[in-house]
Amino acid sequence: MEALGTLAGAVAHDFNNIVATIMGNVELAQQDVGPDHPALESLVEIRKASRRAKELVQQILTFGRRQVLERRVIFACAGDGRIGAPCCARPCPRG
Repeated sequence: MEALGTLAGAVAHDFNNIVATIMGNVELAQQDVGPDHPALESLVEIRKASRRAKELVQQILTFGRRQVLERRVIFACAGDGRIGAPCCARPCPRG
């Protein structure tokens, strides 16, 4: 069973790299096409599918590690209190 978990983890990591490439290129393509472009609908569907694939990778990695997922909310800010702003090395003033 441990060998199966190790194999699942290795496959999941490789698959995650592929999914990350797809997600990045879809995002770039969405920026390239306008809001009225006929390809936008297809790009949105590709993005949805890639998100589902990413969730599947997380499930496989969880199986491989035999861990229980812990979901929690985290806040990122730019150090000026604006929640959701880009993260930086400074600690968030809200703690």
